[in-house]
Amino acid sequence: MYKFTHIEPEQFHAESRGVGMDVLCRICDEDVLCTEEECAEYLGRLWALFGEPDDPEGYEDFYSYAVTAESDGEKHYFLAAQYCGMPTIYGAPESADAAKELVELIRNTPPADYEWKGEYTDYDVEMTYRVKGGIASAEDQPLGFWDEETEILNHIIDRVFDVMSADDANAWVNRYTTPEEMLDYWNSHPELH
Repeated sequence: MYKFTHIEPEQFHAESRGVGMDVLCRICDEDVLCTEEECAEYLGRLWALFGEPDDPEGYEDFYSYAVTAESDGEKHYFLAAQYCGMPTIYGAPESADAAKELVELIRNTPPADYEWKGEYTDYDVEMTYRVKGGIASAEDQPLGFWDEETEILNHIIDRVFDVMSADDANAWVNRYTTPEEMLDYWNSHPELH
């Protein structure tokens, strides 16, 4: 059993210097995009355990928590962050067992009531996540700075998720990662139009 503690980002960076930060596990399920409501619920669970999140360092992250796990003189460092709809635990490969225990703790913790706003600049939206009375919800507001190409790419991604199974669509997103690859796929698959 590990004792998990939310620490200040500055302390985290000073103490974890040189520790690799690989993806250890996803909080929802491996390689599955959570719904926005599930993301809001998991933030509520993290909030119940650790309080308000840290401001993320990377613009792709919606929120993050710097967390340590301690047991029998061992100390592990994790970053729990939401990146592109995937609440994820990052840490060193040798910390995988502690990360799995952290994920189970998160999954088994009732969500706290809260409201949180943050920007997903990659998706041109401000998201509002909340839990009230144990019910999670999410709302988005456009930020208004997308260009035409981004609108087209988002249309393609939405269409892929409409016509493919969730597993196939998630595999597609992991395979076609550049705008050029997405547009080539779109142009060669008229059944999506």
